[in-house]
Amino acid sequence: MSTSSLPAWRVSLAGTRTTGQTFLLVTLNKDGMSPQAQYGDRFLDASRLLWHSQNRTKRASSHGRIISQPGHRLHLFVRASKKRPSGAAAPFVYCGLVEFVTWTGNQPIEVEWRVLQPLPEHLHRVFGVPAR
Repeated sequence: MSTSSLPAWRVSLAGTRTTGQTFLLVTLNKDGMSPQAQYGDRFLDASRLLWHSQNRTKRASSHGRIISQPGHRLHLFVRASKKRPSGAAAPFVYCGLVEFVTWTGNQPIEVEWRVLQPLPEHLHRVFGVPAR
């Protein structure tokens, strides 16, 4: 199968209802993405991520409930940018499970997540984690 026939990731939250597993896909550097996707996602420190839902997501929607209600295991995947210097799609790095802390706004929703296992030191510079 060629990479051109593979589906493009156009969602930031994906998962299955039957297993309760949800995958949070975050691209930190939004250069080259549409203006509607220029969310200010960033690490506040090695254990906290500030993330924005897609513009159409409401708190009362199914994605809003997945974000805020217990019972879903949310797995965080992060990449620094959409593409590698070669132009190929950049891979996501699995950063572990996250837990909902708080949220503000609606359409989009700004969410603070707690990363259950803090990011390892070697990812701090890559993902722009502020120095302590």
